[in-house]
Amino acid sequence: MNTKTKTICLLSLFPLALGFWVYSQTVTAQGNAPIAAFAVCDVHQAFREYAKPTDLKNAIVADGKRIKALIDEANLQLQDMDSELRASGLLSGSPEYERDLKKLIKKRIETKNFMEFSQAELQRREMQINDRCYQDVYKAVKKIALKKNILLVLSREDISSPSQRPDELLRNIYYRRHVIFSAPEIDITHEVIAQLKTDYKLGR
Repeated sequence: MNTKTKTICLLSLFPLALGFWVYSQTVTAQGNAPIAAFAVCDVHQAFREYAKPTDLKNAIVADGKRIKALIDEANLQLQDMDSELRASGLLSGSPEYERDLKKLIKKRIETKNFMEFSQAELQRREMQINDRCYQDVYKAVKKIALKKNILLVLSREDISSPSQRPDELLRNIYYRRHVIFSAPEIDITHEVIAQLKTDYKLGR
């Protein structure tokens, strides 16, 4: 084999050798990268400290007060209508009496329907807020997990609140506790809360 042929063979092997070296360095780097198998997060604590639900629910509270004022006003009108009918001196069964009685009954039904519909609508809006904000918490958990190469995040819940009744505490221990013990080093709750604050501030 002449020198020219040898040179060509060596040059053709160089890309293959370079590729193998790059691959080996990548594998080594990945092998040395810190990968946490799992972490824990108190989802309920993160939700409680998330400002967005409170801000959104303030609008519901304001609407609730406005609706209550309208219902109170309608109830006063009903009282006035009832008092006027009683003081009218109209005979029960007369056309005039029946006319005013129908107006009173119609007003009562409208007020009752308005009250029930308004309460149901406020509850529906609150449920939507809770659902949407819990989804925000889960998205923040995912962001932190991906950032820290965490493969699995378990739900941790603090149930040691002294305000709970004994039966509630036992029920929480038996049915709601997902993690019995976790080292503080693998708890990402505060990082999730910080991520939620950042996302909310940026309008994400």
